[in-house]
Amino acid sequence: MNAMSRELSAAGHNGASLWVLRENVPARAFYEKLGGIIVGEKIDGGADAALVEDAYGWCDLSSLDR
Repeated sequence: MNAMSRELSAAGHNGASLWVLRENVPARAFYEKLGGIIVGEKIDGGADAALVEDAYGWCDLSSLDR
């Protein structure tokens, strides 16, 4: 995440977001520990096999540059 933050900042970006499966509790805890907040939700697939994803976002990439 640190390297990603530096690369995006160098390219002129101030913020970033990513998608993670809602059921992926370890990944969600990781992103939350880094200050990510849920900024979106989507459901992929049909009723039988729907995957729920949450988008985590950071408005200020400098918070990831540690």
